[in-house]
Amino acid sequence: MHLQRLELHHKEQLLYSTIHTQEEERKRIAKDLHDEVGSKLNVIHINLYRLKK
Repeated sequence: MHLQRLELHHKEQLLYSTIHTQEEERKRIAKDLHDEVGSKLNVIHINLYRLKK
């Protein structure tokens, strides 16, 4: 019985760690995409400003 509880606890910790890691990776990817899109929009804005002149 005690061994089963330990195994269950270990599995819960593994699951929590996996989910936490996935969430952190999603946040990192979202930040990278946001930064990349923002950077490209700035370049477009600058080029449009130059074309207007």
